[in-house]
Amino acid sequence: MVARSSYRSFGKEEEELAAVWSKTVVSNDPWQDLGPFGASESRPFKIQNGQMVAVAKPGEKKGDGIARAAHEKIASDLAYILTLPVPPVILWDRGQTPHERFVSISAWAFSPALSWDQASHLLTEKHKAEASEVVSAMLAFEAWISAQDRKSDHLLVNVTGDDHIQLAFIDYAYSLSMSWPGPNAAVGTPGQYVPVAKHESAIRQVTESILQLDDEVIKTIVGRIPEDYLPANKASIAISNLLSRKKDLRTILSVN
Repeated sequence: MVARSSYRSFGKEEEELAAVWSKTVVSNDPWQDLGPFGASESRPFKIQNGQMVAVAKPGEKKGDGIARAAHEKIASDLAYILTLPVPPVILWDRGQTPHERFVSISAWAFSPALSWDQASHLLTEKHKAEASEVVSAMLAFEAWISAQDRKSDHLLVNVTGDDHIQLAFIDYAYSLSMSWPGPNAAVGTPGQYVPVAKHESAIRQVTESILQLDDEVIKTIVGRIPEDYLPANKASIAISNLLSRKKDLRTILSVN
């Protein structure tokens, strides 16, 4: 099988935004708070800058020490390099607020965007076969970053007019330093959370792509996150585990 050059299926505007946001850490744009969006644990809220509408989170202070916004940004930037379908993310300092000040902004991947379960009645066997390769590719990535809380709600779907599907994987707050109490943490792999066939060649391809990532690139992506979002000790843990898990990824995933 010929290796895929990309598992992303976002539109031109989204990819142009991703190219900019992947190189930019904190937004300087004047975002307007449009109010709560959904009722998930992170209390996301909708925001707008000109014609652009996006989702920011967390919407309230948690006090549990989980670097949610930083994890979202790091996961998005790593996925962009690996051509995996995580929407563009940038950080935002809201300034003085009774809510959480240091948040992440996630761009809209496509519209409409339904969760896998919401879209299930629209999905044919052809759609599921198309999704299986992408879902499997993401399983390798999510094992590397020790993503927790993976479920069908975190896979967004759009059935296109040409009977293909677009997929976007969201919500990586519970990953990276949240999953790792210290260096060389022994954390298992997430299970498959949507009913599609496992595509071993996609798992193998993404595993090899992660192995080829330069260590300095990984250190830069994590190290450039401001300490307000990711304290130095958590950044050190994230870098240590990303590097050690990269080296051991074939074993972690049982890839030969």
